[in-house]
Amino acid sequence: MSTPDGDFIQRPRTRYGSDTAIAAVGAGQYDCHVQQVVKARNDAGDNRVRHWALDDSGLDFPGCHWHYAAHDDRLIADRLKSFVAGLPTGW
Repeated sequence: MSTPDGDFIQRPRTRYGSDTAIAAVGAGQYDCHVQQVVKARNDAGDNRVRHWALDDSGLDFPGCHWHYAAHDDRLIADRLKSFVAGLPTGW
């Protein structure tokens, strides 16, 4: 029987290959839940699932309902870039 976190992992791996690295992003109050899923996968021997905590320091949140805008997206992209560069992707 599949689990929600199992489906979350299996879908991209079915599409892109079993060696696909997954970066799970956690933010705010939900970050601890994302960390739990990543830990469970890592404890099961899947070291290609990694956690990245979204650091929202310095973001403006000027979008509708406190969403990000282009400036915020650039900051997030720059922060994520170094994280992705450290993943075992073979790119």
